[in-house]
Amino acid sequence: MSLSNGSATPGSVSPGQAFYTMYPTGGGIAAKPKKREVATWKESDYLDYADFDNAIKLCHEIPYALCQWLMRQPHDNPGDPFTQSEWAEWYKYALNHCPRFAQEQPRRR
Repeated sequence: MSLSNGSATPGSVSPGQAFYTMYPTGGGIAAKPKKREVATWKESDYLDYADFDNAIKLCHEIPYALCQWLMRQPHDNPGDPFTQSEWAEWYKYALNHCPRFAQEQPRRR
């Protein structure tokens, strides 16, 4: 986002009035948040799923908030958003890509 102070086209902004311009950030995979339908999920859950999935695909760090989201997700029962193996794979990725999350988890043997 860019903040400009009246340097746009003349007459479109009053002197001293700020306006905001959004620039596309590009870079990355476009999220398709509704990959699966989960009865208990809200729109934010689909977005969190897409963010986590994209981070894995791009080998990016995982924000701590997404790690907490993962910990709240049920798994390994019919109708759950994750199978046991999917959830375990994402958990392992979170441990390796979020130092704060890894630090607070019980030590692995």
